[in-house]
Amino acid sequence: MTADNQPPTANNQPPTADNRQPTADYRQPTTDSQLPIADSQQAFFDFDGTLTNRDSMRLFFRMADPRGLGWWRFLWALPGLVWRHGIGREPLKKALVEAFLGGKSAAELTTLGERFVREVLPRHLNTQVLAAMRRLRDDGARVVIVSAALDVWLAPFARQEQVGCLCTEVACPDGVFRGAWRTPNCRGPEKRARMLVDGFPVAPAERARLWVIAYGNSRGDREMLAMADEAWWVSRSGTARRISGARPFSPETTR
Repeated sequence: MTADNQPPTANNQPPTADNRQPTADYRQPTTDSQLPIADSQQAFFDFDGTLTNRDSMRLFFRMADPRGLGWWRFLWALPGLVWRHGIGREPLKKALVEAFLGGKSAAELTTLGERFVREVLPRHLNTQVLAAMRRLRDDGARVVIVSAALDVWLAPFARQEQVGCLCTEVACPDGVFRGAWRTPNCRGPEKRARMLVDGFPVAPAERARLWVIAYGNSRGDREMLAMADEAWWVSRSGTARRISGARPFSPETTR
C-alpha cells in the first residue's frame, strides 16, 4: 500500500483545522458524557476509489475518445506545459482534460456524462460503499459526494442518487469547453474549503448537535475525514473499515 492511500495513523495524521498536527490520536478519545448526543446526520463520500473501484476520469476518457487521440494531444502539449508550470498535479490534470474534452460543447459534455453514468459507471461501483450511501440517504441524512472528479459525469450521478455534489467544475463560458475550470481541483484542503462554503457548521453549539460521517480512500480525503465524527477508510479491495468515532448518535431524532 502506497503512502497516498494509507489510512491516518498516530504517525500519519490528517491536519487539523488550523494546520497544526495533533499531539495525540487522530480523534481524541471522548466519553459519552462529555459530548451531547447528536440529533442530525451529514455524510460525505469521496468518489474515485471509494464509491468506485476504478479511476472515473480514465474510464470517461476511454468512452468519450475510444481511439485515444487525446493522449497524443496531451503528449504534444506536455513539454510546453512543464516549461511553463513545472510538474504539478493540477496543471497536468487541466492539460489532460483539455486534450480529451477541449472543443466540445456544453451539450455534448452533458450527453457524454449522462451516457457514462448509464452505460459505463454501473460496472465499476463499489457496492458496499454505495449501499452505505443509499442507506444513509434513505435514513434522512444529508449526503454529499465530495470529489476531484469532474462535474461532467459526477453531477448526473449525484442527481440519479438524489444526493449533493461538490466537485471540480469545468467552465463553458461561450457554450464550448476550452480548458477553463470554474473551481479549483476539489482535493485535499480544497475539499474542506468547499464543505465550509456549502454550510458545514463551525459554531460549537450547532456542530455539537450534528453527527458527521465521511468515507475516503486516499491522502486527498484526509482533511475531509478529519472533520468527521465517524470516518471510514476504503481499502483497494473495496472494503470499508471504521477508523474513528467519538460520540453517540441518536437515530430516533432524525425520523
